[in-house]
Amino acid sequence: MTSHQRRRQQLIERFGGKCQRCGYNRCQDALHFHHRSGQKDEDWRPGDRQASLWAIALQPERFNLLCANCHAEVHAYRRYQQERLRREKYTGDLQEIINADHEEALEFEAYRQHKRRSEESV
Repeated sequence: MTSHQRRRQQLIERFGGKCQRCGYNRCQDALHFHHRSGQKDEDWRPGDRQASLWAIALQPERFNLLCANCHAEVHAYRRYQQERLRREKYTGDLQEIINADHEEALEFEAYRQHKRRSEESV
């Protein structure tokens, strides 16, 4: 067993040895350390896509131990929430544009009616 594997096993044990969401514990390779907050950048190793075991050991309160399925579900839910927020922002922006266009259209219609009345009175 390499020192990395040994450190990882110790951290898994420190986190309770099972998925903190569903209790899965059959295969340690299927257990992942998941960031609780959006502060990932501080924990990443250069050239790697995962937090270092040292970062997890130093600040365990920033991580959860999840099985692969629960980890995927958490990220899928986050993506869903982000997409929903993007849609709401887009819808809000679109509604502002529609409202502004509607106000402009009303002003233009009032101008046309005023101009028509002026021409009719001449």
